[in-house]
Amino acid sequence: MLYTTGYTRNAIVHNGVVDADARLLIKPFTLEQLSAAVRTAIDA
Repeated sequence: MLYTTGYTRNAIVHNGVVDADARLLIKPFTLEQLSAAVRTAIDA
């Protein structure tokens, strides 16, 4: 699963750590970053 958010990373993480099964892409992101994140999520 890939999450995107406009919130800062600090608003999403728990004690500085994103949940183990979560992939997080913080806005703004480029098309290349989105593509790489989607590929990583698919490959996992």
